[in-house]
Amino acid sequence: PNPNLKPNPNPSPNLNLDLRRSIGAAVLAAGLGGNAVPASAELIALKNFGSAEKPLVACRSGAKNCWSSSQPSSARKVGPWSYTKGRAEAAADLKSVLEGYPQEGQAGIDGGGWKVATGSFDDGYVRIEFTSKRFKFVDDLEFRFGADGVVAVRSASREGDYDFDVNKTRLNYFADRLKALGGWSTDKVN
Repeated sequence: PNPNLKPNPNPSPNLNLDLRRSIGAAVLAAGLGGNAVPASAELIALKNFGSAEKPLVACRSGAKNCWSSSQPSSARKVGPWSYTKGRAEAAADLKSVLEGYPQEGQAGIDGGGWKVATGSFDDGYVRIEFTSKRFKFVDDLEFRFGADGVVAVRSASREGDYDFDVNKTRLNYFADRLKALGGWSTDKVN
């Protein structure tokens, strides 16, 4: 051991997370020729999200902070949401429900607000970031329109293993409001 190294008297409470981010940034910088370290938004883009061309991913095995219509089994599976109206009208419905979602959150969740991070409803894929008020945790809600009147859905926390039903509450908010608009079949998450 190096005698000149002293332990940090005030280690970060998020040491593992800080270490993972530092290592990830170093690896990415090395891969980019060392010219730049990507901003956090660029790091997020490297995550495994869906797109207009790519289907939404299933939740990782054993996750208790994710719901997806792409789940192969019934655990953490959301039934795909379907609509009987034109795609443009369905996209407008979904956008309207999002715009009605309070920035101060609802039912004790998402008090840090939300923003559209990627895509648009008109393009067939959108990812929305919801932020918790107290700890600023970010969850991602994705919608992907298929060609067959079906919308694939995924809501997942980025951190941790358990979300205290935050993603379930958020999905049920959207499911209830879309169903109330008519022309939608949306299963609630139990």
